[in-house]
Amino acid sequence: MMLACLLEQRIRQLYKLTNVKVTLHEKQTSLACLDDTNRNPASVLLTRGEHFTYSKPTVKLREELSGPNEQHSSLLIGKPLTWNESDPHTLIEAFDRTVLKFPAKKIHYYLNSGEIITSNYAELSLQAERMLGGLVAQGLKPGDKVIFQIERIDHFVILFWSCIMGGFLPAPMKNTLQLSANHAERKKFEKVQVLLESPLIVTDQPLHHATDRIVSTNDLLQSIPSSYRHPANAEDYAMFLFTSGTTGIPKCVSYRNSNILSNIIGIQRHLQLTENEVTLNWMPLYHAGGLLTNHILGMVIGSEQVLSPVERFLSRPAVWLEDMSLHRVTFSWSPNFGYDQINQLNEESIDDHWDLSSVRILLNVGQPISVMTAKNFLRKLARFGLSNHCIIPAYGMSEFSGSLCFGQQLDDSPSTGVYFVRKDSLEDHLIFGEGNDSNTSVAFAEVGNVIPGVELRISDPNGSELGEGVVGKVHLRGSTVIDSYYKNEAATKEAFTENGWFETGDLGFVKNGSLILTGREKDVLIINAKNVYNFEVEAALKEVEGIVPGYVAAAGMSGGENGNDHLLLFFSPIHNEPDFSILLIQHLRGVISRQFGVYPRYVIPVRRENFHRTPTGKIQRLQLVSDLMQGCYDELLYELEQLIEERVQKSRLIEKIQEEQETITDTIDENTRVRVQYSLDEGLISESALYLAIRNLLEENHLNPSRIELYRIQAKGVGKDQNTEEKAAFLADCFCKVLGLTELSEHEDFFQLGGDSLKMSKLITMIYRRYSIQITAAQFFKQATVAGLLELLSDAEEQEEFLTIPVRSHKSERLPLTLKQKSQWFLHMMVPDSPFYTSTFSIRFQGELQYDTLYGSLLTLFGRHEALRVRFGVDNNSPYQYIEDHVVPYVQFVDLKEWSEEERELHRNTYIKNEANRRFDLINDHCIRCTLLANSIEDHTLVVSMHHIMSDGWSVEIFTNELIHLYLHGNIEEQAETVSYSDYILWQSELENTSSSFLYRKAEYWKKHIEGENMSLQVPSDTLSTENPRFAGDTLEKIVSPRVTKLAYEKVARTNTTLFMLLFATYSYLIHRFTGQAELPITTVMANRNRPDTDKLIGFLANTVVMKVEIADEMTFDELLDQVKNTALGAYQHQDVPLEMVLNNISERESGSLRSPLQVMFTLQNEFTHQYALGQTTAHMKIETGDTSKYDLILHVYEESDVLKLRMEYNTDLYRRETIERLLDFYTTILEGVVDYQTV
Repeated sequence: MMLACLLEQRIRQLYKLTNVKVTLHEKQTSLACLDDTNRNPASVLLTRGEHFTYSKPTVKLREELSGPNEQHSSLLIGKPLTWNESDPHTLIEAFDRTVLKFPAKKIHYYLNSGEIITSNYAELSLQAERMLGGLVAQGLKPGDKVIFQIERIDHFVILFWSCIMGGFLPAPMKNTLQLSANHAERKKFEKVQVLLESPLIVTDQPLHHATDRIVSTNDLLQSIPSSYRHPANAEDYAMFLFTSGTTGIPKCVSYRNSNILSNIIGIQRHLQLTENEVTLNWMPLYHAGGLLTNHILGMVIGSEQVLSPVERFLSRPAVWLEDMSLHRVTFSWSPNFGYDQINQLNEESIDDHWDLSSVRILLNVGQPISVMTAKNFLRKLARFGLSNHCIIPAYGMSEFSGSLCFGQQLDDSPSTGVYFVRKDSLEDHLIFGEGNDSNTSVAFAEVGNVIPGVELRISDPNGSELGEGVVGKVHLRGSTVIDSYYKNEAATKEAFTENGWFETGDLGFVKNGSLILTGREKDVLIINAKNVYNFEVEAALKEVEGIVPGYVAAAGMSGGENGNDHLLLFFSPIHNEPDFSILLIQHLRGVISRQFGVYPRYVIPVRRENFHRTPTGKIQRLQLVSDLMQGCYDELLYELEQLIEERVQKSRLIEKIQEEQETITDTIDENTRVRVQYSLDEGLISESALYLAIRNLLEENHLNPSRIELYRIQAKGVGKDQNTEEKAAFLADCFCKVLGLTELSEHEDFFQLGGDSLKMSKLITMIYRRYSIQITAAQFFKQATVAGLLELLSDAEEQEEFLTIPVRSHKSERLPLTLKQKSQWFLHMMVPDSPFYTSTFSIRFQGELQYDTLYGSLLTLFGRHEALRVRFGVDNNSPYQYIEDHVVPYVQFVDLKEWSEEERELHRNTYIKNEANRRFDLINDHCIRCTLLANSIEDHTLVVSMHHIMSDGWSVEIFTNELIHLYLHGNIEEQAETVSYSDYILWQSELENTSSSFLYRKAEYWKKHIEGENMSLQVPSDTLSTENPRFAGDTLEKIVSPRVTKLAYEKVARTNTTLFMLLFATYSYLIHRFTGQAELPITTVMANRNRPDTDKLIGFLANTVVMKVEIADEMTFDELLDQVKNTALGAYQHQDVPLEMVLNNISERESGSLRSPLQVMFTLQNEFTHQYALGQTTAHMKIETGDTSKYDLILHVYEESDVLKLRMEYNTDLYRRETIERLLDFYTTILEGVVDYQTV
């Protein structure tokens, strides 16, 4: 015990640690861990997806190869590129010829908003001349650079050709102006600004701070046209694109007119393209493939063009096929992952009317090619008339000015376009086999021959040409290949040999006059056709404490059919203890996923002596990967995975373990396990860094335990007086009641015990009712334990402002409508045939039902709640409401017992559906309808419909709970001076009409929160939206599996968030992917029941709030979740402000607008009790759905036992059923990825 105490004292001094507890144990306590019955070693999993070999450490020198060296040459020489008289020599010449020859040829632009714009080449020329006039007015001269920061494809194309007209150098880049300053893409953009000496920036994004070096495309389009044409020459530079550089400064790929046109004319001759093509592109136009090998290619040959944003494909891959069918496309392209996305389409996403018979050429380029994926694509789409020979593998790079190597057209036969090579021959002369890929051979895709004007060879490391059938470095040269990087002599010298060959960094061999790629020597991974450079990842790894300096490696592995690489991380920890390694692994995963948006597939600790390096210190990444592939790390990775799982289990049980396990030894030797529990009150430190500090402390004292275990615990409380003891007991009781527990400690976290936002609101209300102290949501999140709340209560003072709603002795005959009621009244009257504000639920009683008792319970319930007796009238065209003194509820009885059992159920469901679609007459009818359906003597269903203008979701549960309670007990204990619904209406209306009220002060928060020019959000629809919405809708359901549901609860416990926050963040990411919008105003409904006098009140109290989310492309999910958490906390604190007060929707709608710009909503119904027991009878409550939708899209999520039920309510005027099914599928896929891997 003495030694443990001494260690505790020393450890406290390391950092600002509190509650340090050290326990010493003689042996490890084992917990049940992983089930290895279905164990899949890393080597097996990676081998399954292998399409490139990484087993070879390097290519051999020519003289080191065994056997005869005299073989067929690896040199491929394209046909001479001859220029016809009609061929253009500059881009402006090509543009003007096409406009003159094909002025009416169409260009179809698909926008992220869902809009389709059809233009033609003549209109493009006129619009480009307008932008040119604006650029000239900005003072630009020929040779000046222009950085593109543009989302809209039509604006991009117009600006590009206006720059070509004026002799300006377009420099397209991914739009980053809305990203934070520390975002990787934003940093790249700023470095390009410096490289190009602060050129003009043109954007289509809102300009909050306009400067003289940034201008809007909308402003340029208002300019006076200019017919100027810069007299360009073939060898003049025409444009720039950018790739990452090893110094951290992007390499600027500078294209001459001759580079681009040599490539395009070569492709045109090689593929026999004509003016009759219809080309389609959905990749970004800042990508060489999208801009050079599609759009500019289409311009040069004079084709009809279809240009679509990549976000549209990612949100719904089937649009590629739809567009090909609709526009009779003949030529298109995609990286390999696009073909894989199509292969994954289910039958419900496929339209039997597609006609793909027009498609002649589909290029597969931009990623490693999977022949299996391509062939499956052909088989899948054969029934739509797709040619069996349309896919052509290709090879291209930015430095090539596009693609310059094309294979033979694939078909669905097993061997076409594939070479099978024995793995044991890869380091020498290759041995080819026949048949399928196996453990002894690997399949490679044939990329083909070069286009006219290009030469290719395979060389050894010294630059000597290798023969056919030997793997080496791929070199290229020709007029299509660039000759330098802009202002980067070092990169240019590194990329080109002395005799002008460009070193691609790729490995391959030549066979029968065709190139076959086998892998990459360059340090780059390709994920969804985007490059992630190894050296950038390694630079981030080097910053992590606890790694041997210089012993880090980031490598890539082909990911299989989708063509994406897996990121593999190797590092040497300064200490080889497994407990230290797992802490580093977890830390590294977080670092890399946050900075690069790529989750490492495997993170492997490698002993320093086994870390492959050359004698000069260069890392041998391929050898490290080879060891992994050969299974050298399988056992290690499995053991580490077990340790991580064990640590997770112990973290969950730490309070119990802390109490039950004490030090059982007072010595530390190789058989001792040291456990350290601690709290960290201030500052942040990684657990791996803390481990190092504790280890060093032990080592300084010559103590060498077998293991060191670290667990962070909740800070402990201090001694309490009698008053504090009473508060602690009260808080503990509240926790148990809200969370359904029997006991807990003062240091257990509310959210880790199953708490969520609504339960938090209930607990805050209980505290407020007892002590008249308002705990804010932000405060609760920071101190979500009994001990933490005790500290808040001790520091707080009772609040006096707006504590209670006044109870009025005199009841008014007429009551005003609140703002949210006015909004509903207006829509109800403007759409007279729609029942979209009818809210229906059912309670099914199975067992004996006493009719009189049920009716008596309803009668009492109507007497208790004024909202159930509210009526509406109109005076001088203004609506009002009033409360009837006494209402005898009418219950329609429908006897279904005469039907057969099957027919009874059918009629029951039909009746409920019809009832959910019945409209209320607010002037002439009551706002509630009740029907009792009798299926049998022991099967009845009470169907209740209420108009939303007098009820909300919280009210439904109050109605059901009190009805069941009255049925069982006959009465409900009354409280003195209970607030009535009319009290609330008068109080709320007074606040809304008093400019000095707290609502107006709180409204300022919302105005600041949702300020901005983009306050509209609509997921691209399947049809054109209607100006007069019918609010016709439907609802689809999907169940989230128990496994994923369990992981979701674990995720919110780990991240100190709520289920609402996690599910809302997932939904916002889904909407971001489908709309392409970075700024997302998504609405949700909050109960607005944070006052103790409203939590038992039936009525319309809920408020709609706007939670604006901003998403950047490489933001990790945890960063998004943290943003949503902060946004939600603010929303909780300001949920009592009606949305109509902020947006002035009433006046807007009264001016004639039925449609709000906010058309996407999310709700979580996590407080409903669905099952009730009434003696021998059971009751089940269910929310019913109608054929309406108040918004374009609403995702409702319901907690049900061990699963989550998703209900997507959607506007059927805008969306097809299969679109919504796909949205639900994507949502569950994203959610599963989030809870499994913690990143997006």
